Amino acid sequence: MSEQALKEAITTEATSKWGGLPVSDMLDEGFTLYKRVKGDRAYMTLRRGNTERSLGPFEQDKWDLFMKEFPTSKPDKGHRGTSFLAANIQRPKGLGSRYEPSVEVLDWFFWFRQRGFMGKLDDFLNEVVHNYFIEQGLSLAVVIRGVD
Repeated sequence: MSEQALKEAITTEATSKWGGLPVSDMLDEGFTLYKRVKGDRAYMTLRRGNTERSLGPFEQDKWDLFMKEFPTSKPDKGHRGTSFLAANIQRPKGLGSRYEPSVEVLDWFFWFRQRGFMGKLDDFLNEVVHNYFIEQGLSLAVVIRGVD
């Protein structure tokens, strides 16, 4: 099959299955070409997130031509287009096995468990520390200072 015939075949298959929507526009919108294998058959598909559209059965000639005609680039995973004020807040990692609570701390924990406390040891310790600072009238704050 000639290269021109392959181009026409790709364009015909893509436009008939996509209702006339150009493949290049879909690639600009973030769709990526994939080779989908189901059982003993392979298909060429365009995929973005959970949306996937078939471009027909996989043929190496079509795949190579598609890659040549529509060079695709994956979006940068590091940049999500969020505001510079957005923060990725995560719970800090646990202390692991390095932390060994004293017998007194464990006694307090078990005493509270007998009286209805449903949390784990780390929940108990977080609540105790949090309540201590509240009783002392202390709280954390973020202060943003201008450049002098």
